Amino acid sequence: MTKIWIRIWRLPESSAHDGCHRRHLAPDGPLYGGLSLSYLILIDADRVLQQLYGEVLVPSAVIRELPHSGAPRQVMQWAADPPEWLRIEDALPASDPARRRQDQILDELGAGEREAIVLAQAQTQEVLLLMDETKGRAEAASRNLASTGTLGVSDTAAEAGLLDLPSAIARLRETSFYVTPALLKRLLDQDAARRRTE
Repeated sequence: MTKIWIRIWRLPESSAHDGCHRRHLAPDGPLYGGLSLSYLILIDADRVLQQLYGEVLVPSAVIRELPHSGAPRQVMQWAADPPEWLRIEDALPASDPARRRQDQILDELGAGEREAIVLAQAQTQEVLLLMDETKGRAEAASRNLASTGTLGVSDTAAEAGLLDLPSAIARLRETSFYVTPALLKRLLDQDAARRRTE
């Protein structure tokens, strides 16, 4: 089963989603990430992560960030009592020389993104990062780490018959999630075509 690393709270800026739909499956290893798990929680679709990827991992920095005063109540409650399938892990200690070098390189990212990338790089298996933030995804790509976002997970889940994509997108649009009209149309058209062939 694939593992997934999640970077959950920091909601992306509206410009961050112009090309966020890139699906990558990491067949032999974890999925690590920085997708906004918070959006999947808000639309009651977080369960698809475990169904799609098996083991789901989250850096402890992400859990520490969740009680932020602006976090939606549903996300805060989820973080206070995470599901059994979620595994929380600590990144390398700050005193570790390898961690210090990586922290210098990753300085522009938030703690959650930074820890997700550091933990993903420490794996011996291929991984997939779940991250919507543009800078985090670019840094992951520069380190040859595959990534996907909220829409990528939602589309993959719809393809697997785990959720209804038009309903999921309608619920996402009730949040602060941003997607360009062109990308939204492309996803919904793909989903409609997929349904016609089933």
